[in-house]
Amino acid sequence: MKIPPKDKYTLLIDADLYAFSTAIAMQSENPFDPDGDDLFDGKVARMIIDTRMRKLMEKFNTCHIVQCFSCNRKDNWRRDLDDTYKMNREGKLSPIGLTGLITYLKANYESISEPKLEADDLLGIFSTNGHFDHTVLCSWDKDMLTIPTHIYNGNKDVLKKQSRVDALKFFIYQVILGDSSDGYKGIKGVGKKGAQKFINEHAKELANIWEPLVKLAEKKGHDEDYILGQARMAHILQHGDYDFDTEEVRLWEPSMIQEML
Repeated sequence: MKIPPKDKYTLLIDADLYAFSTAIAMQSENPFDPDGDDLFDGKVARMIIDTRMRKLMEKFNTCHIVQCFSCNRKDNWRRDLDDTYKMNREGKLSPIGLTGLITYLKANYESISEPKLEADDLLGIFSTNGHFDHTVLCSWDKDMLTIPTHIYNGNKDVLKKQSRVDALKFFIYQVILGDSSDGYKGIKGVGKKGAQKFINEHAKELANIWEPLVKLAEKKGHDEDYILGQARMAHILQHGDYDFDTEEVRLWEPSMIQEML
């Protein structure tokens, strides 16, 4: 992995992922057992997550690390668009120790959270708004590939510079496929191969891809309002999409394709 030559990095951490994966890894038995508190060693868990953060800082030769946390799921701005968003996760138990790890990270590292935003949105905004110099987004969530920035996948030890064109292509890919884990469906009947074929066919006219995308949706029984709703659900917020004073989100519009390029 080649590290780009920068004087100072800010590592933007997907704290939800790092805390969750650490909590899961700490337990050899059922990590969701509400009676299994004795299975979780909080002290060791804190040492492990500190080690993970230290290794990230050593890799990028920086001491500036920022934890990004999601809001309460019911307060997520996407629930205003579709109240079924991530409803498939309601009622499911969180890993034992997760709450304690989140509390620890917030108390011991610089962190960001907003009442309506997911960690994904914070990562997208602060990696594109110039608030920090030379950001590296640290996450293995595929949704991050819609953000034009440096992305480090710690699971695979891969650093990728995602171009604006590739970020837009992956966004369109997400709109077509949907995301079952988040609860939006995309265009029915179009799988991964079909989505990639569509993008390849329109790769030279990305600025005008909305009309063909609407036609693709219509062939599968969806109207333009439906596919616009899917695009808004799939869009990870970037610079200019959120007002921190008013807590207002700028909803995605087809005209924003020009901005994304």
